[in-house]
Amino acid sequence: MAKLRVESFEELIRDTRWWVSPPEIDLDHLRDKHNLPEAGTGKWIFQEAKYRKWQESGKSKLLWLRGGPGTGKTMLAKHVAAEFLKECDNSSRGIKLAFHFVSPELSTEKISADQAEPPQLNLAGVASDLLYCLLRQDRNLFDGCKAELAMQGARFFTNPCSLWKVLRKAVQDCQTDDVYIFMDGIDGLEESLCKELIERIRGLAETSKVKIFLSSRVVPHVSNNLPRHMKIINLDANDFVKRDVEIFIKHRVNALGEWDHDLKRRVRKALRKKAEGIFLWASLAIENLACLSSGPDFETFLKRLPTKLEDIYRKMLRSLIKREGSQKVLEMIQSVALALRPLTFGELGHILAYMEEKTKTERKSSHGGASTEVQIRTEEEIKKYVQSSQGFLRATATTVSIVHNTATKYLFDEMRKDNLPILSKTELDLSVSWECFQYLHRAFGDPEKFPRRDTKWNYNRPQDPSSGRDFQEGDQREAPWEVARKDPPGAVVKWPYLRYAAESWFIHARRSIEISGDKFYDDSDRNWLRYQFFETGDVIRKPWVELCGDPKMEALVGDQAPLHIAVSLGLMPLVEKALPDLTKATNSNRSLLHLAAKFMS
Repeated sequence: MAKLRVESFEELIRDTRWWVSPPEIDLDHLRDKHNLPEAGTGKWIFQEAKYRKWQESGKSKLLWLRGGPGTGKTMLAKHVAAEFLKECDNSSRGIKLAFHFVSPELSTEKISADQAEPPQLNLAGVASDLLYCLLRQDRNLFDGCKAELAMQGARFFTNPCSLWKVLRKAVQDCQTDDVYIFMDGIDGLEESLCKELIERIRGLAETSKVKIFLSSRVVPHVSNNLPRHMKIINLDANDFVKRDVEIFIKHRVNALGEWDHDLKRRVRKALRKKAEGIFLWASLAIENLACLSSGPDFETFLKRLPTKLEDIYRKMLRSLIKREGSQKVLEMIQSVALALRPLTFGELGHILAYMEEKTKTERKSSHGGASTEVQIRTEEEIKKYVQSSQGFLRATATTVSIVHNTATKYLFDEMRKDNLPILSKTELDLSVSWECFQYLHRAFGDPEKFPRRDTKWNYNRPQDPSSGRDFQEGDQREAPWEVARKDPPGAVVKWPYLRYAAESWFIHARRSIEISGDKFYDDSDRNWLRYQFFETGDVIRKPWVELCGDPKMEALVGDQAPLHIAVSLGLMPLVEKALPDLTKATNSNRSLLHLAAKFMS
């Protein structure tokens, strides 16, 4: 992309869409009371002595809110940040607020492939979120960004050094204003990145008066890198948290209107006895009880309430697989659990349609007969599927996600010995990657150039029937795929899975490279290099770059060799497959590209 010469924050957002996306949890999210803790909970922290000393200090200070999974760290941090935001909005005193929250639904495990981390788990993403918050509150701070933007262009947004340099200047330019920085979920970062992040955050406090609020689990790579003299609030075995959980239980159980008073009283008593200050445990237990609602299973579950999150998940999974149609629901759960972000209803609708078409195709292969067209699920139908997940999935007004990253860890834990289904993460990553890769070609590709004509599934027709693949040779209209290439954002409306496919296919592929090369690349099944994406021309890659959200991929616009494309994507199995082809074409294995590719592989 050309160098960016913009004069205002508004112009930057309009022209580049901020490349590294605006925070999922942004200022407006914190202003919405529905995203904050249960009414009546969390107020105790504002009277806590350590918190007040941190807030009232005239110097830079660090406060660490720590606790185990499900203890309410993120919600409490959001509660505190929202209170500061009220002060910012009222303008009664000079305050600037910056924050980075990690969604508790997304996995915090390190991904063992180059650049295959979810966007929020890298230093550039963190700095981008913090800078975005400051610029939204004070557009005058944008002047400090212009020189770096003009020099680097869109690559600025993926360059941690540049982002932190500009963020540091923005903090300095706040001058007399107090700057509060909230960082949640840093324990999800790989150890060396976590150490660097803490050093960078502490470095900001050396240039101006900055109050830092960290919330995370207690793990060595966090605790070992924090300063000794700091304020710590421990949520584990915290009496205030236990009281908040009791309030939470009371509100949630009382909301179950179909239960009589005596039943609610018994449930509240049983839950209070075993919750032990874990909000997530209480929430999952209530959801399971609500599903059972009555009968002997309810009485048994109430008497034998599991005491740990893992036990709750085991109970949920065991109950799920006993139900008719459980395999389809389980496949839906694993698709959502593996997703790099919460899925929209349209994206999940595509996944459900894909699963249904796959089942019909397998039946057709086994028994013969024609497959009928599969219809895309409506939003209401998708919500019913979510309800059938036994509590593993949660839906907002627009998206569906796994209930918590601890559920993902349980479902994919290969060391589990409970005789329940264990999901294969590597193979599923490969399957998702291949489906996303093919979906790109269904939207942008010329059907006549598909390696296998049977890849045009019925369910993949666009939402608008008038733009379907009924295009005939000699038709005077533009082909639908040509229209899509000219306006990729517009194509997303007609192809509901397109944005996720563009954002994630190469990341899922990187996460599956530990699988054997023969399995990754199969001439009869996954023949990646035969698709238009890997052709010299960029008719697929160019619209893909516009949607993928990674400006580094702009290097793949223009004519490129398949080997160069595979190297740039970091897909070593495809590098190894492309090397012999290039050797034949050039009659040489000593070119710089050969040597670089061999070194990488």
